[in-house]
Amino acid sequence: MIPSRKSYLVVAMATILLGLCSRVFSVVPLFVGDLLYAVLIYFIFRFFFTTQTAVVIAIMSLFFCFAIETLQLVRWNWLLQIRGTAVGRLVLGQDFLFADLIAYTFGVLLAVVFERVVLERSSNGIDKLLK
Repeated sequence: MIPSRKSYLVVAMATILLGLCSRVFSVVPLFVGDLLYAVLIYFIFRFFFTTQTAVVIAIMSLFFCFAIETLQLVRWNWLLQIRGTAVGRLVLGQDFLFADLIAYTFGVLLAVVFERVVLERSSNGIDKLLK
C-alpha cells in the first residue's frame, strides 16, 4: 500500500527534529546531520510528488542536495549573509565537502529503504495513528 501524504509529513517532521538534535549533541558525528538532511529532502519531495517512483524521487533528491553542496563554493556577499543566519546555515550549509556528497547519497538510500520497509508495510497502521 502506498503511504499517505500525512505519513510523509510526519516522517519529514521527525527527521527535522532528529537533524536538529544531531547538531546539539556533540557526540553525534557531523555526517549524521548531512545524512538526515538528504532523508528530509527525499520525504519532502515524496510529499509533493506522490505519483513519482522512488527512483525518480531519489534522483531529484540527490540532484537537489548536490546542487546545494556545490552552491557552497559560491561566495557572493548576499549568499554569505544568508549563510550567516542559523536557518541559512542549516539549509544552505557553509563549506563544500566531498564527504557530504557521500553522506547525501547514503541518506537518500536510507530514506528509500525506510520507505519500503517501514512506511509501505505499515502505512495502514501509521494512517490510523495519524487520525
